[in-house]
Amino acid sequence: MAFFIENQHITYRELLLLSTAFLYNYGIESPQLNAQKLLQNCFRINKLQLINISETIVDNPIALACFVECINKRATNYPLQYIIGKQFFYNIELIINKNTLIPRPETEQLVDIITKHFIYTSTIDKPIKAVDICSGSGCIGLALAKFFNDSTNYNNNLNTFLGIDICNNAISVANQNKDNLKLNNISFINISLEEFIEQSRSSNKQKYNLITFNPPYISLSDYNKLDKSLYFEPRIALTDNNDGLTFFRIIADNLEHLLEKNGFLYLECAINQARIISEMFYRNGYITEIKTDFAGIERYLIVTYK
Repeated sequence: MAFFIENQHITYRELLLLSTAFLYNYGIESPQLNAQKLLQNCFRINKLQLINISETIVDNPIALACFVECINKRATNYPLQYIIGKQFFYNIELIINKNTLIPRPETEQLVDIITKHFIYTSTIDKPIKAVDICSGSGCIGLALAKFFNDSTNYNNNLNTFLGIDICNNAISVANQNKDNLKLNNISFINISLEEFIEQSRSSNKQKYNLITFNPPYISLSDYNKLDKSLYFEPRIALTDNNDGLTFFRIIADNLEHLLEKNGFLYLECAINQARIISEMFYRNGYITEIKTDFAGIERYLIVTYK
């Protein structure tokens, strides 16, 4: 059954109640918050404005039609962030669409770990040369570029940030986000991890002192058991169609071609992967430090030379 409005003299409060009940009946988590965000987005109002006009009759038929369409779309489990088209991440607003993963709180925590650890361990007067591998929407690279731009100690005109991704559509989104944020010290290129490594190996390119890595790490068996809402997100960004460890093996075997001495690799992985990945790097001559997320799951690794 589709969501529709029969009463043409409905208030904003009634509209919110009806849409919340509709989403609840379709099993949408946090239905009121979802309905409220969609209402605010379609009617171009903020939360305070919505409160102030809650008993007012809805008098914008175009916005109402948009809202009805969005509620019906959300009821199919289509992600809220894709409907709205944006997501806040580490104090920046990003364009998000079906070509990119939706940034997660766990990845925000990765950025937080990077900023605190890198500042503590690195040399302030040395320019940052960073690459974000599997950049997607650009969330990690853009958050870091902005953070270090805004940092008094690290506001160095020589700092450079690069994002790479195999998906050209994702690169387009990342470049839109870069332009919106007016960041000039970061660029994005469409290239696979394997090609990027080969270029670095063959051309003896300058290496990086800060590498971030958030690859597709969901195993195929786990991918087939995911919540159905996740199937709207790009499969190529979620799973390696194998055991979830494919890209970690590649980076562990080839990190010497990318990471300079005294540099650091920061990565995010799935539950029960951290110790396996740590062993991969150890066998290749690196030391690792495992960090947990807010749920206590071993989620992150910091990798450097012994």
